[in-house]
Parts: sequence; structure tokens; C-alpha cells
Amino acid sequence: MIRIRKNFSRNIVIILSLSLLYNSILLSQPNSQTNDLTDKSDIVFDSLVTLFNKTTSDTSKINILNEISWNYAPTNFEKSKRFADSAFVLSDKINWQKGKAYSLKNLGEALRYKGELNDALEEHKVALEIFRKLDDKNGIASVLSNIGIEYYMLSEFPKAFENYSEALEIHESLNNSDGILKNLSLIGTLFFAFERYHESLKYYNQAIEIAIKNNNKSEIAIHLINIGIAKIQLGDFTNAIKNLKLQKNIQKD
Repeated sequence: MIRIRKNFSRNIVIILSLSLLYNSILLSQPNSQTNDLTDKSDIVFDSLVTLFNKTTSDTSKINILNEISWNYAPTNFEKSKRFADSAFVLSDKINWQKGKAYSLKNLGEALRYKGELNDALEEHKVALEIFRKLDDKNGIASVLSNIGIEYYMLSEFPKAFENYSEALEIHESLNNSDGILKNLSLIGTLFFAFERYHESLKYYNQAIEIAIKNNNKSEIAIHLINIGIAKIQLGDFTNAIKNLKLQKNIQKD
């Protein structure tokens, strides 16, 4: 909740303006996130099934099964699990550890979206162990981020920070801008949850710099909102309004 310290009437006007602006941003979304993801998953499924039927390579088939599983994870647990299990069985048959690790990673994500956080954590810990044995740094960093999210959702915040930080360090060593941006944002959100808004802004500002450099408009828009809300909490209403207006303009483009 925003605490009003001085100039009560002026602040009320500002808060109402922010509320109206934020609501207009939400109302201008063409579809809900879930419906959008569902549509995309079905489109991806059709194209990947066609590709699957044409390939004769087992590793390629496993990659496709894992890709289908990953796309369904947010919206359809049963389908995501079915394709993750198929990828795991085929990976086990040809003793391909990387394929097994990614199938466990995808199953963990599907479980998290379903709300089964402890089960998701267990799947991700097994996947992490395999990735560490393979010294697959991309896989390690990706799973660490997922584990951090699960610890965050379980309110085990020090463990969340530990996993986010290790993932960030690995992505930085790989010069992986998308991974760096993601984990900067996750750490920023963690600080926000503890009302440490200045530190939250530090990470959000680093994240938006990368998004701007990469011309990633969706991430720019997301972080303009994050920065705007953090500034509201700090009482910086003028700059908060500027950020939210910028976000709305980007959304129109």
C-alpha cells in the first residue's frame, strides 16, 4: 500500500491518475495471457509433430518431444507431462543424459504451473544434478533459475536469492543476455517483496538496459511497469507516471 506523507490532496490526484493509467494498460491487452499461451502451444504442437514425423534421429526426436512439453507446461499439465515422459523414456533407451535432464526440467516446470511446488523442486534438483555432471552450463543456469522461483513461491527467500545469483553468474560468464536479464529481474522482484525498493530498482534498471540494447519491446514494457511500481512505493509519483506512460506508448507500437 502506498503511504501518503505530505500534500494529501495532491497525492490523491496522482494516485488516482496512476490507477486509471494502469487500468487502461491492463484493459488494452487483446487477450488474456493464458489464452494467448494456449493458442501458441497448439500452433507449435502442429508444426513440431510434422517435424517429428519426418526425422529419423533419436536425439532430434527427443529434442522435439521436450520442446512440445516445454510449450505446454504453462497451460496443459497432462500434455506437458506426457511428452516429457516420452522424451525421458527415449533418452533412457539410448542413454542420452542431456535429453533426460531437459525432460525432468520440463516436468518440473509443468508441476510448478500446476502448483505442486515441492514435486517441481524435486524434479529440478535431479535435472540439476545431471546437468552438473555433464558440465552443461546453460542447463545448470536454467534449472537454477527454476529452483529459485520455486523457493521464492515457497517463501524460502535466502535459497531463492542463492539460486538466482548463481544462475546470473553463469549467464554472465556465457555472455547470455537473455539469461542475465531474466535473473536480474528475478532478483529485483525478490528485493521488491522485502520492500527494499532502492535495491529492487538497481536490478530492474540493469535489466531494462539489456532489454533496450536487444530491442526487446516486451521486456522493456514489463520493466517500465516494474520500475514505475517501485517508484510509487518510494513516493516518486512523477517519474512513476512517466514510466507507465512510456510503457503504454511501447504497447501501441
